[in-house]
Amino acid sequence: MTRVTTRRSQASGVGHAPRPPIWRPVTAVGMLTAVVAEQLKHTRAQLAVLEQARPGRPDAKILDNYTVLETLRIYGQLAADYRSLFAEQGRRWHAETIADTPARHAVDAYIELVKANLAVLDELLTLAGQIQNHTLEKIMAKKRPRTKP
Repeated sequence: MTRVTTRRSQASGVGHAPRPPIWRPVTAVGMLTAVVAEQLKHTRAQLAVLEQARPGRPDAKILDNYTVLETLRIYGQLAADYRSLFAEQGRRWHAETIADTPARHAVDAYIELVKANLAVLDELLTLAGQIQNHTLEKIMAKKRPRTKP
């Protein structure tokens, strides 16, 4: 008999309540700033790709439902993580550092980078939401001849 478990695998994240975050010491600000900077670069690149499919654009590319839905899902989760985890990490570091010190300047730069990433994520999600009404499947459905019963 096969045993059924609700325990999730480490990789999938499916099955049980999420673990509490591990808050990093302020000495990790440089590492996390690099992570946020790299993610911001990637998000800007993805936004540029989606701009090619902006509805109303004369040469707009057409995306399929799956691509748009996955973009909304993945970047929506990323935005939620930035609002709850990355921003909270910045607030915690800000509270524990002294003003006008190199550590505070690094924390302030991190906080601004998180805000910039959230702004780009919000723009990307708004555009993906607009594109969702103009996917390949929806365009094809409009062009199909209606059959009479």
